Amino acid sequence: MPTPQWSSFSDGAATPAACLIPDDGGAPLAERGSRTAVFSPDWTAPRSIRGQLSWEGGVAGGYRLSLEGTVARHQNQSSVVNLNLDTSPRMTLVSEGGRPVFVDPQGIDPGTGTVSSAQSRLSHRFGRVDELRSDLLSDVVQLRVGLGPAGPPRGVGWSVGYTVSAGRQQTRGSASTAGDPNLVEWATPSHLPRHAIHYGIQWGHDRIGRVAWFGQLRSGTRFTPLVARDINGDGLANDRAFVFAPGGAGSQDAALADLLARGSSAAKKCLTSQVGRIAAHNSCESGWSSNATLQIDVHPHVLRLPRHASVSVVVANPLAVADWALHPHARHGWGQTSAPDAILLYPRGFDAAKQQFTYAVNPDFGRAASARSAFHTPAALSLLLRLDIGPSRERQTLLNQLDRGRRQPGDPVPALSLRATYGSGGVANPMTWLLRYSDSLQLSGAQADSIATWNRTYLASLDSIWTPVTNAWASLPPRYDRDAAVRQLADARRAGVDQLLAIAPRISAILTAAQRRRLPRDVANLLDPKYLSDIRHGRRGGTW
Repeated sequence: MPTPQWSSFSDGAATPAACLIPDDGGAPLAERGSRTAVFSPDWTAPRSIRGQLSWEGGVAGGYRLSLEGTVARHQNQSSVVNLNLDTSPRMTLVSEGGRPVFVDPQGIDPGTGTVSSAQSRLSHRFGRVDELRSDLLSDVVQLRVGLGPAGPPRGVGWSVGYTVSAGRQQTRGSASTAGDPNLVEWATPSHLPRHAIHYGIQWGHDRIGRVAWFGQLRSGTRFTPLVARDINGDGLANDRAFVFAPGGAGSQDAALADLLARGSSAAKKCLTSQVGRIAAHNSCESGWSSNATLQIDVHPHVLRLPRHASVSVVVANPLAVADWALHPHARHGWGQTSAPDAILLYPRGFDAAKQQFTYAVNPDFGRAASARSAFHTPAALSLLLRLDIGPSRERQTLLNQLDRGRRQPGDPVPALSLRATYGSGGVANPMTWLLRYSDSLQLSGAQADSIATWNRTYLASLDSIWTPVTNAWASLPPRYDRDAAVRQLADARRAGVDQLLAIAPRISAILTAAQRRRLPRDVANLLDPKYLSDIRHGRRGGTW
């Protein structure tokens, strides 16, 4: 609405008593219609078609490389069309590259540049009539590369990954108007960073605990230079800004020259390439941002807690803590989201004779909004304590089977079924995988024969360990000793791991470095004495 002339209201008779309505021959800036939303008859929920291809394997130097590619097409993406908008231009802004405006000059307040959208309505009985449609598409392609040491970490471990993304999406002009709001165009998505770097580093000790730092660096988000208010008369404050030439005579031209000289790097890079035209959709990019998480896991015995307990200290956004500690008076924005200020121009008036707006330039255009905001992404300290006060899962699983036909209804589980369930002790046999994929590993005849021999020895050892145990379980009386049965399970499992501990170094010794790099991580772990020792003592997998 136009700025009130308060001085003329001193006479009670001149004070307005009601809004003027165009249908009643009132002022051209008045509007009374309410906003309405409807669904398109063919509206449907969004759908996506995705394809993914990944590879992981060892590389020279004892490292593990992973590659992953993803392609996605998102269908039936939502959009909004104003059915009550008359898209026939009433005038064009020559000074802004011929931008169409859907209201007459009389529909714009000359003192403030405020536009009334009343003249752009097909029917004055309604305001905006938004039809929700689902007819847009978007495509995304991503490639991720990861690198880290092969096998379980010893002492200090690390990992690093890089993701590059490309995409495009269809948008209607109502998303960022430069012309007809109902036209569809392709543009770069604003939510998809072009580059992302993921990293992690950790230090661990079997008797103390683990300290881990996980972080991410992301390239900037894309945004569109905008005008702060509606200037084309469609009723939405989403119009793209015209980038005036810095050397012009207008006040906004001088302000733009100052912005290009002193503004942010994002503003300079974006605006310099678009001088003399309406800015393109998502044509600007903010600066990089980062976030991280620090986690400290303390071994329960350090705090004199039971082995079934776990204690963790998690610091969310430790970068903000470092920024506060190192820069108490002028923070650098570490750990904050890089949300840029997209407003370039503020309308300050309208010249009906020249049919052009007067603008003020936002000197903070392109800068991170968090730098001027009182609200920041906080740092949070969490203490997590978990204590299993019931029996372990392994104990529950075993006793549920042994109680059948004894303490619970049903038939007792026979020895053969118990042997099939517990015959491996819950530890996979790596030699089975080696023999199955001997061609891929290019095992020589001597290597395959040696592994097959050790495999037969290992299976015979497991049979000699588990057959007496499962037979004893099958013959238990109704009122059996539960603790004794669980101890038998733990002792048999440790004995089986001891057999694998004796064979694993011999298998690793006959494999070449190239063959060891081809092993999947879970198979490589089962050939690592340190990993097997952790299993044996309950530091990984089940606990007793």
